[in-house]
Amino acid sequence: MWVQAMVTGMGNGLTIGVVVFTFIFFKGNLLTATFTTTPGVIQQSYNYLKGFALETIVTAVLFSMVGYFNGHD
Repeated sequence: MWVQAMVTGMGNGLTIGVVVFTFIFFKGNLLTATFTTTPGVIQQSYNYLKGFALETIVTAVLFSMVGYFNGHD
């Protein structure tokens, strides 16, 4: 039962993570442009987000496993 909850959490997190990763990696400049109109800031923010994008996928797996092992007796 607990393993199923962990796997379900991973699946949900991965689904959302892949969508966020794809948007950030390929169109992150649109996201940063909502906060500023300065081209240099938009480009540097986009570069930062591209480096961070993979963490949206890894975090889904990591947090699900941490929750499972913290709750498992």
